[in-house]
Amino acid sequence: MSYLGPWIAQFIPEFPNWTGWLGFSMLIILNIGVALLLAFLIAPITAMIGSFLIDSAVEIIEKENYPNWQIGQALSFKRLLIISF
Repeated sequence: MSYLGPWIAQFIPEFPNWTGWLGFSMLIILNIGVALLLAFLIAPITAMIGSFLIDSAVEIIEKENYPNWQIGQALSFKRLLIISF
């Protein structure tokens, strides 16, 4: 995009004066947007990844703490993927 600067500058003489501020403003706005997006998406992504791993942990806990009980059946990966979304 920087190669367009000199070409556009010949049509708009005051171009170099405001491009720095425009770039800086867009940088701030985009960084805030990315931070907000990550803040709202961290919980669902963590839950989705946790749902894939929970069956393994439950199986170990059932074997150790409840040896006389029937061990539950783990869901298939396909079913877990559907449920997590």
